[in-house]
Amino acid sequence: MAYGPWEFQLETSCADLLLCSYSDRLSFKIIYYICNLLTKQWIALPPIPMDSVWVEVGFLCDSVGCLEYKYRIVRIVETNSMFNVQIFSSEEGQWSKSFIPLSGILNTAKFMKIRMIAYNRMLHILSAHGVTVFDPFHKPPKVCRTIDLPVDLTFSLCTCLGECRGRLRLGVQFGVILDSETDHNKLNVWELEDYNNGKWCWAYKICIKNSVFQGLSIPNDRCWIIQILAFHPNNGNIVYLRIGICIVEYNMQQKKIETSCPIDICSNFSLLKPVTLTHQNWPTTLPSLP
Repeated sequence: MAYGPWEFQLETSCADLLLCSYSDRLSFKIIYYICNLLTKQWIALPPIPMDSVWVEVGFLCDSVGCLEYKYRIVRIVETNSMFNVQIFSSEEGQWSKSFIPLSGILNTAKFMKIRMIAYNRMLHILSAHGVTVFDPFHKPPKVCRTIDLPVDLTFSLCTCLGECRGRLRLGVQFGVILDSETDHNKLNVWELEDYNNGKWCWAYKICIKNSVFQGLSIPNDRCWIIQILAFHPNNGNIVYLRIGICIVEYNMQQKKIETSCPIDICSNFSLLKPVTLTHQNWPTTLPSLP
C-alpha cells in the first residue's frame, strides 16, 4: 500500500514471522521490519538505500539456543546490469555486501516475480537452471549446490516453489478457464522425495474441469489464467490458486474448492506476494539488535 511518497509492502515470511518493508521515496531509503503477529512484537532494521529497481528478498531465522534465534535478510539486487547480494546479520546488526556468482541463475529469474524459499536453514531460489541453494549463515556466504528440476517439468513463469510437510514442492498449471465445461486444466505437483540426491516424485497429476469453478465471482467475458500461489504447509492435498479475481483453496484429492475469496478488482495482481505462516510450539522471539 502507498501513501504519498511512502510505501509499505509485505515481502516474505519464515516460520511464524513476517518481513515487511517501508519505502520512503523522499529519502530514497528502505526500512525492513520483522514482525510476529501472534506476540505483536516487531523490530526495525537499519535503513538501506533504494539503489535498484529489481530486488528479490529472502528471510531466514535459525535457533542458536533455548528460545534464542539469529536472522538473515538477503537482498539480491541488480545495479548496472550486475547482481550483488546485500545481507543483514542480526548478530552484527548491520548490512554487508557480498559478490556471489548468481548472474547465470538470475538472468532468467529477474523476469519473474519469484520468492526465495527458506528451507533447511538455507534459501532456495527457483530458476530455469534449477533450485539454487544459498547459505547466508556460512562465512563467507556461499552457493552450496543446484538441485535439478524434474525431468518431466516444463519450466514456465507460473512454476511455483514451496514447502509442504517438511519437503520442497514444485507446482505447474497448464490451461485457462473457458466457457465450455468440457475444457480441462492440468495441475502438476512434484515433491522432493530425496533432498540429498535431488530426487523428485509425483505428488499430484490431475485435470480440473471448468465446472468446478462455477459459482465464483469471475466475469465470463474473457479467459482467465489459473495460477498456483502456494502450498498448504501441513496438508498435502491443499493448494492455493489465483483464478481470475479470486483466491481459492483447492483440494487436489477431492477435486473441489474448499474456500474462496475475491480480490479487489483494482489491485495490481502482478504485485501479489503470497506468504505462508506456520504455528510453532512456542512463538519465535525477536532479538535485540546490537
